[in-house]
Amino acid sequence: MKTTSKDHAELSDVFNKDEDRVNWHDETLWFVRAKRDKAAHNIPEWEDLRENASRIKDNVLSNLHDYLLS
Repeated sequence: MKTTSKDHAELSDVFNKDEDRVNWHDETLWFVRAKRDKAAHNIPEWEDLRENASRIKDNVLSNLHDYLLS
């Protein structure tokens, strides 16, 4: 049984033809971002947390092979 899959460009063309879905997606994305931004403004150390998370992510990605084999 052979399966075929569409690449991202093909799938995005299909997605973008459904205007109601595109509008829903856009509104939902902005709602989530606004909610995150509002929460972030209430946490004084937000930028420090983001920087630490970024460093952790960089470390994990740089050492993933070692972490997986340990």
